[in-house]
Amino acid sequence: MNNPLPEALQRFQNPDVWHAPATYWFWHTIPNSQQIDQQLLQLKEGGFGSFQIAARLSLPLEEYLSNAWLEACRYTADKAAELGLMMGVYDDYNWLSGHAGGRTVAGHDELRERHLFWSQAQGKVSERVITCSISDIRSADALALQQCGMDWIFEEGRPAWDEWEIVAAYATPLSDTFDTDNVIDVAYCARTVEATSGRLSVEFDVDKLPWRENTVVSLFAAARCRTSRMINYLMPEAAKNFIRVGYEPYAHAFGDHFGKTVAYMFFDQPHSCFWQWREHSGPVKSSLMFDRRLIDSLETEDALPEILLSLIMDIGDRTARRRCAFFSHYSQLAMTSFFGELAAWCRQRNVLLSGHEVLGHVSSWDFASKIITEDNRCNFAMDYFALDGWRDITAVDSRNNDPQMAAKVGDSVARSHGRKGCIVEQYYARVLPGTHFAAGQWELSLHEYRKQAFRHHLLGAKQFLIHAFWLTDGTSDDSVLNNPRFDFAPGINFQPWYPFHASFARESGRLSEFLDFGDPYIDIGIIYPKRTFWHYGIDGEEGATGARWAQRLSAEGYEYFFIDEDNVLQAQDSLINGEYYPALLLTDMKVVRSIETLLRLESFVCAGGRLLIAGKHMTHSEASGFEPGLGERLTKFINKHERCCVIQDTLPADLKTTRPYIGFAPQNGQVWTRITHDDTTEYFTLFNDSDAPLHAWLHFPALSGRLCEWQIATGDVNCLAEDVSESYPVRVNAGDVRCFSLHTERRIHTIVLDKHWQLVVDNISRPVEVDRGWELQGLNDWCGAGRYQLDIEFDAIVDDAQLCLPNVSGSVEVWLNGQQVGEKGWPEYRFTLPAHLLRKKNALAVVVYPSAANHYYAKSAWQGGQLAPCGITSPPYLQTKNSIKIAAV
Repeated sequence: MNNPLPEALQRFQNPDVWHAPATYWFWHTIPNSQQIDQQLLQLKEGGFGSFQIAARLSLPLEEYLSNAWLEACRYTADKAAELGLMMGVYDDYNWLSGHAGGRTVAGHDELRERHLFWSQAQGKVSERVITCSISDIRSADALALQQCGMDWIFEEGRPAWDEWEIVAAYATPLSDTFDTDNVIDVAYCARTVEATSGRLSVEFDVDKLPWRENTVVSLFAAARCRTSRMINYLMPEAAKNFIRVGYEPYAHAFGDHFGKTVAYMFFDQPHSCFWQWREHSGPVKSSLMFDRRLIDSLETEDALPEILLSLIMDIGDRTARRRCAFFSHYSQLAMTSFFGELAAWCRQRNVLLSGHEVLGHVSSWDFASKIITEDNRCNFAMDYFALDGWRDITAVDSRNNDPQMAAKVGDSVARSHGRKGCIVEQYYARVLPGTHFAAGQWELSLHEYRKQAFRHHLLGAKQFLIHAFWLTDGTSDDSVLNNPRFDFAPGINFQPWYPFHASFARESGRLSEFLDFGDPYIDIGIIYPKRTFWHYGIDGEEGATGARWAQRLSAEGYEYFFIDEDNVLQAQDSLINGEYYPALLLTDMKVVRSIETLLRLESFVCAGGRLLIAGKHMTHSEASGFEPGLGERLTKFINKHERCCVIQDTLPADLKTTRPYIGFAPQNGQVWTRITHDDTTEYFTLFNDSDAPLHAWLHFPALSGRLCEWQIATGDVNCLAEDVSESYPVRVNAGDVRCFSLHTERRIHTIVLDKHWQLVVDNISRPVEVDRGWELQGLNDWCGAGRYQLDIEFDAIVDDAQLCLPNVSGSVEVWLNGQQVGEKGWPEYRFTLPAHLLRKKNALAVVVYPSAANHYYAKSAWQGGQLAPCGITSPPYLQTKNSIKIAAV
């Protein structure tokens, strides 16, 4: 066949190691060379392109990172290179990256996990002391791993505490309202009466307190778990020692393979234990990692008492401000101390860094759901976008075969850092009553496994990573975790259906490659309400609201991504992370960083975007705490602009753009779709995740071209029509994926012109920004013609182009290379730049004629306190049919 896309066809037929499925390879013992040879061949024959060796609990702890272990790893890399397989390094024993099987803290007790606890007690008239205690400290996540897990985490098989430290103590009067002036530091009169391996008791003499009656004392105390092998992630010294004992041995063992056959390091759920205790109170559900540097950082806010008290009680209008301040400092310190060290080491070694943290939304669409801990803020503060900035490859976690948003989140955070796609680690947990989650799901069929992989791919997964390929299938006893048979089953190579796995692997790799050909059309961005979670925790409505709309958008075929608030603050009107967003959605976003977020959203709407609000409006900010003006201003803005609306159960009918789309008849079950495009081609993908055939239509308004189908099962590409226009009907059988391309000559490219403009007024030229009028840039009473000038050099000759001015206050003339090409007295300000005038180097001028308001009102009493906008108020952009770039400006 005369295929118009030869490079894409080659990729499609032969997926590379980043698109083909990958697997953990569980080593329950140290394998010999014969075992390695046999299983590597079996792994490759199963269609895997890469793997990670992972040590499990059944491996004696002392053998991890031993010479024998490292020699087996090196031998494996040699054989993998011969077979054309890629390796990643799963960077710890079992999981919980950082402890290196206990080696990180061996001889370095100061690096063991250390936590902040708190206790409140109320004084009584009849008592002479107030006692604050911390006792019955337990970790539900550790206990769930049974005794074998406790033996792995704790050197004595149980936690024991020492090095108790009083961090702070405050007295406040018992009252319905909080008054900062009534917060008294009482740490000076704290008297430790008991500090044991399981309990702390601190007394305060009532006579020394500011109030004898109705006094509440809040104690904050830290302790080290002296038996824990888990590290303190707030200490860069811990990360450095982890690298020394856990990363350097691999680099030495792999030698020349490192950075080549061994391409990346992979961290898995780094976290200390999540502790609860009898006297716990307040909205933060678990202990917090602690280091004195955290207090030093918080003291820069000059409000340490309020910050700490905000963690355990409502302190009035400042609660959100102080609580967000805490988690902002906490997140930054934890990530810099741990991931910063890992990332720096990987860059020096020319190896990539990947892995995933504890994710609350595993097996869910809800950021506020929970799998491991009662409160995800207590680890790295749910700051998923910031954490991804330290990685080179985004990875996320997925449990069981439920549709879930793991891949969508992974793809979203990757795109915020200039990448796309992610690795999705897929594991299985037993959820039947009376069973243990680690026993897994031996019932797993290849059919359901395949469907889950396809769901992930359609939601943004570049690579499907299965948990796991096993060295051995264990024994018949009923123990979990330390018996390989029930260590997150199944071991897929021990499934009778494994001989069919290669066929699935080819489909998975080809589907991933096909989805990676182009860039998706974007319909909407959901702003991740991080600060709302920081303030309200995981008990509010924001998680459920976001989940409901994420599911709705997926079900109705919209393309959406999650966006970090910080990305919105860096946006250029509708351009966010380098992509244009027609609409943004706020889901119960009640806390923002500052009013600047609202101003940016207003600019987004004024530039032509849509703003949708689901749930409650913003009322608080990290900068100022409770701000009633935020909600009032947003309400007024919604009422003023028709492009803003509050949504209840349905989306606006006109939300979708005129882009290509897929329509399908109503049916039971989910249909997963994705449409991407490049310079010349539209790519359509449909996965029928139901039990009945699906009848659908590919719609491509105003487009025509050659329609082909790409067969993921065979790698073939078949031409369906040489010249098809507007739409095409398709049928998708139950469980099938169909992939189509429409090769067309028509394509529009956009180049934003947001920098390096000069403004000439009265024959004087000066730099000018084009995101606001000149009246805000020192020309508050100039109302004559203003000439915006920009010199542009393209990297190629442009055949034709259109200049678009989204927002201008005034009438407009446009000049190109000394010749006028158009004028308009009112919108729409869109001008064709004739091909015969376009060169590689061009002089563009936009002359704006505003109203005279600022001139005539300037010296009168009638200005009204507000200057009239003048000139260009949103960045212009060029649209071309050629794919070009600005070489210089």
